Amino acid sequence: MRRFPILCFLFISCTVGICQVAPQASSPRLDFDPEHQQPVNLETATLSAEAISTAPDPVTGSMRAIRLMFHGEAKEILVHLPFQFAQVNSLRQGPAGTLIILGKVTGSVDEVGILDTNTSKLIDDFMCYEPAISPDGKYIAFTKFYPPHGIESADDHSMLYAVERSPQENRPKGAHLSKDEDVGFEIYPPGKVNWAGDNIGVADRLDNIVAGGYFWKGSDQYFFAYGVSIAPRGVAGQPSLVWVLIGDGTVSIRTVSVTQKKQVSEYASLAYLQRIDVTSSGFVTKFSEPVLKDVFRREDFVTDGFVDLTALPMGKAQ
Repeated sequence: MRRFPILCFLFISCTVGICQVAPQASSPRLDFDPEHQQPVNLETATLSAEAISTAPDPVTGSMRAIRLMFHGEAKEILVHLPFQFAQVNSLRQGPAGTLIILGKVTGSVDEVGILDTNTSKLIDDFMCYEPAISPDGKYIAFTKFYPPHGIESADDHSMLYAVERSPQENRPKGAHLSKDEDVGFEIYPPGKVNWAGDNIGVADRLDNIVAGGYFWKGSDQYFFAYGVSIAPRGVAGQPSLVWVLIGDGTVSIRTVSVTQKKQVSEYASLAYLQRIDVTSSGFVTKFSEPVLKDVFRREDFVTDGFVDLTALPMGKAQ
């Protein structure tokens, strides 16, 4: 299965009835170079945070830490990160005194950590693909983890992590906190629940693909493209543009099929997703690519389902 440039889809822009905001893309795509950790810092109203390298721990293998320096206090606190953080890519402020840490396990696998600055402890971490944080830091959209090598027919499941909820409240009932793969609310495909290992060994070798990552358009909605690749031929099926709206503890999922497409690399489609335009007029802008001529209106999107964010994620722990 992939997590490097493969055939996927290039598709079009849409509009919804709210004001335009700057897009928030997936996790920063820094070069994976764990031998040379780049400076990563965050300054908030109450503290300074910095990612630093440490000597590898002989027991845990940890070699990254977050140095916290609280304003008005002379001391600093070092929070060691698990060994999965081979590299730290970014620090973001979350709600209620949390920091969100985005990093890399390998060149293709992402790691997310939630640090509680009130206790100076890392309270959660999990592996995934393509994490993207909402502008207000309350949500993380991501693709559920599966091993990048040695398996057949992996399926991209689009997930959502609610940072304001506890780690246990972001896992299916019965899931242990050490379980860092089956995390979050299942958003797409429709009708899925967060079962352990439900994204590998899919029937008929039919692989669903999140193509190009996740793009937030404000703190209450984001977009991504979802398509089908039929292994082993790599034939591109008809993709959809997925629009996710969050409000009052409920996620609404709407989709529209993209009929005109061409095959491009996975990462090349990033530039086109970023050009989705959200306007108050109810009309949309088009991509400049001549092959992409469709213009979608709000009413073109079909409701594909809802997810209750006030309950535990549906699913079953392994």
